[in-house]
Amino acid sequence: MFFSRFLQPFLLFHRCIGEGTFRNETIMKLPVERLIPEYEDCLYKATFAQLQDPADSPDAVQLTFIKYHQSALDFQDPEHIRRWLFCTVLNQVRDICRAFWRRSRAELDNAA
Repeated sequence: MFFSRFLQPFLLFHRCIGEGTFRNETIMKLPVERLIPEYEDCLYKATFAQLQDPADSPDAVQLTFIKYHQSALDFQDPEHIRRWLFCTVLNQVRDICRAFWRRSRAELDNAA
């Protein structure tokens, strides 16, 4: 989809894959290329349910994957990654709803 094509050049410059152990815990960070096909649709549906705007929903999902790629966080398991993605995308939705341009726009019928 769109996000895969958009993030490919970004990912070529910034590889952020690491696995290891710390205090008998598995520390993992799955590559974004693997997460996008798995979570893109679910994250989009969650954002669209909140925003009701097909233009803003992909932006929130895209920013979430970029934040994941740039983050220095270590995750314990894939479930931790999934929870982090959903929490982050819902925070993006809140930020979009709070944005000045979203609160201040008016419909063309009302403005005329």
